[in-house]
Amino acid sequence: MIKVLQIGFGPLGVQIAKFIANKSTIKTVAVVDSNLDLYNRKINEISSELDDNIYISNSINEALLGISEKPDVAIITTVSNLKQIYNQIEEVVKHNINVISTCEELSYPWETDPVLSERLNDICKQNNVACLGTGVNPGFLMDYLPSVLSTVCNKINKIKICRVQDASSRRISFQKKIGAGLSLNEFKNKQNEGTLRHVGLTESLHLLANSVNFTLDKVTETLNPVICESDLNGSINIKKGEA
Repeated sequence: MIKVLQIGFGPLGVQIAKFIANKSTIKTVAVVDSNLDLYNRKINEISSELDDNIYISNSINEALLGISEKPDVAIITTVSNLKQIYNQIEEVVKHNINVISTCEELSYPWETDPVLSERLNDICKQNNVACLGTGVNPGFLMDYLPSVLSTVCNKINKIKICRVQDASSRRISFQKKIGAGLSLNEFKNKQNEGTLRHVGLTESLHLLANSVNFTLDKVTETLNPVICESDLNGSINIKKGEA
């Protein structure tokens, strides 16, 4: 039985916990979240599908002290930024626990942050553990999948990937993250600040390029809003002319 420490128990963490609960070979044994409103609550209070014997801790150390056996792996679903998640990963790794994370910038950080990548690589080697950044995207749809599909090709001249998704069914935090409901000025301001972007897109590009042995001369990333043509009511109400 693979024992899991979950760090981050927002909507994504809860969904992962539900997937784990349906498996016979893996089990969540401890949960950590920094949200004090969740502290010391049973995880089955969040979802009735989950174990009624696990309480949510607010630190990794507290969670580990509360269980008899060390977890085999930590699944971290907290932030998208590599610099912000580094300390969490380091703390887990020093307990000789493997790491899987949905942090987008962790999917392939060697080109975008080589210094931090080397530090992370070194500490993982020192503690004999693995650290994997993965997810639906980055981690599968726009990098791993086309990489695998390209293996049947004798020669590759160009790779074009187009992904379209309906964000209306996604959680509100995701909709806000992509700029839904912003005026065009607000959209542009957040874009200039660097707080509105497709996090992990560059990492996906480098991962794919490395897997097919492409040498990139230049990487260009653009971002343009889709303008709402009429008022749209949903989990976020969007007015005509907004993003």
